[in-house]
Formats: sequence, structure tokens, C-alpha cells
Amino acid sequence: MGKIYLICIAIAAPVAIYMAITSQVNFVYAAGLFSLALVWMTTSLVAYISIRKGLTSIHREWMVRSYVVTFAFATFRLFDDLLAGWGVGPQDLRLALMSWACWAVPLFGTEVVLQTRKFNKLRLAVGKRTPSSVPEFIEN
Repeated sequence: MGKIYLICIAIAAPVAIYMAITSQVNFVYAAGLFSLALVWMTTSLVAYISIRKGLTSIHREWMVRSYVVTFAFATFRLFDDLLAGWGVGPQDLRLALMSWACWAVPLFGTEVVLQTRKFNKLRLAVGKRTPSSVPEFIEN
């Protein structure tokens, strides 16, 4: 499954970059779409490298990020349609907004959840240890 997922991204991300470069909408829209493609490739690549090195927990986190970015295309369409239905702004500005918001906002929310989980695990782990067993970098 993972290999098929990566192959699909390896095909689709360059297509998204091409769409961004040839876009006639506006620069902000093109930059958002271009950034989306780069983030999509990067999150997937880091997940792949992590699993190849046997870093399973890091791989899981980066795959969550990659999936969130993968769904940005569906998020884009959904929220663009909703904003259009509500009469929010002209189309070119909506497209510019959504080219960034469709991936940046969900990715930010995902990052908050991932880091909160790490913080809670660390807090629980430190709370169970005696002061002499807590690594020095955690104490300070």
C-alpha cells in the first residue's frame, strides 16, 4: 500500500507543480498550489526515509502529515464551493485563499495534535520517574 501511495504522489505532485507554473489565476494561487505540491512531496519523502531507517514512530507522524496534505485537494474543492455558495469574495481571491488554507490550516491543526500528544507522553513519563532517572536535558 505504501509503495503505491508513494508512486501516486511521485506522479501527482509534479503535475501539481506544472499546474501551478502554468496557472492563469494569479500569483498567490499559483504559489499556494506550488507550495502544496512541495509540502506533499516533502512530508511523504520524510515518512519514506524514516521507515527505511526503522524509525517507526517518526514514520507514523510524517505519514499523518502526508495524508492531511493529500486531502488538501478535497478540502480545497469543498470549502471553495461553500465559500462560493455563501457569496464570499470574487473567485480569483477565493482560489488564492483556498490554495493556502486547504493545506496550511489542517496541517497546523495536525501539528498541534501531534505535539500535544508528545508533550503529554513526556509529561507522564517524567512524572513516573524518580528525579535521578530523569535525563539532564529534561530537568532544565
